[in-house]
Amino acid sequence: MLIVPLHGPMASAPVRIGETTLNEILNPTAAGYIANYTSLARSADHVIAYWTVPTVKPSSQGTSVLESVAIGSGDTIVQVGTSQLSHNGAVTYEAWYWVAPENGGNPAIIHQLDGKVGPGRIIGAEIKRGTGNNWALEIISKTLNSIPDSFQTQFTHTPGLPSAGWFVQPLQPDYPLANFGSVAFFLTNATIDGTESRLDQLQNSRLTLTDSSLQCNLAATGDIDPTNGDNFILSFLQSAGPCSPQKTSNAPSNLLIPLVIGSVIIAGVVILVVALVVVSTRKKSAPTGPVAWQNLVQTAAPPPVRLCSNCSSPLQPGGRFCDVCGKQIL
Repeated sequence: MLIVPLHGPMASAPVRIGETTLNEILNPTAAGYIANYTSLARSADHVIAYWTVPTVKPSSQGTSVLESVAIGSGDTIVQVGTSQLSHNGAVTYEAWYWVAPENGGNPAIIHQLDGKVGPGRIIGAEIKRGTGNNWALEIISKTLNSIPDSFQTQFTHTPGLPSAGWFVQPLQPDYPLANFGSVAFFLTNATIDGTESRLDQLQNSRLTLTDSSLQCNLAATGDIDPTNGDNFILSFLQSAGPCSPQKTSNAPSNLLIPLVIGSVIIAGVVILVVALVVVSTRKKSAPTGPVAWQNLVQTAAPPPVRLCSNCSSPLQPGGRFCDVCGKQIL
């Protein structure tokens, strides 16, 4: 069992420890938000979010999109989420998690949730540190009128990781971004050095997914909803280049109205989920070892967002110097 079950935001607002969207960054690996405390030597010990699985348009060629929460960066990361892979006109929907370096180079498919993470399903994902090197993660999937399906596991991992993130990304480079329409994240929270805060209260940066040449945007990250501070929407723009330069396009603000309503509904659903998980007697265990994404392709794990050790800006894959401060990458 998780040390703390999936839950909604705290009843009272915690002390503000950051500012809303400190940076807006073009990133070749992911769209979303990252709360980075590397420069402040602070530790992210808990991250949580909910989202609705998008409907992906089938394509004859391979395309992909992944939604996830993560703690850490680079080669030291814990990540859990859902994926949609389109191949030969069919789309495969799955849940997965990844613990690196302990769990190897590929994420583990959560087969206990096979067939239970399809379009429109409500997903809740949580990563939490216990004591010392002990960690736990949980992912649930349900509709508003169904009993939740869930997966939990515990593991040993490096403590003191300085960043938390909420991402949408393709499975690069073999599977470019799929047309996912839009994905709404809500109830996004993280705990930094024992203080749990909403996304807008964290030292956050907005990531806009670009092509590898940084010449155009592939997915846009919308503003954090100012009415509650923990909702935002990611929107598909195009699958891949070549393309001409363009500006980031935020999601329409009126889309946040039903999202806020949905958050209120989900808060009640989460209470039911917690009760059901506690009384459940089903055995939930992790896969015995890392596996590739289905047997469809043998591909690398989703590239994590690497950060500059000097200025904490995301680094481009294969780059030798930081594009922001110029520090050499070791």
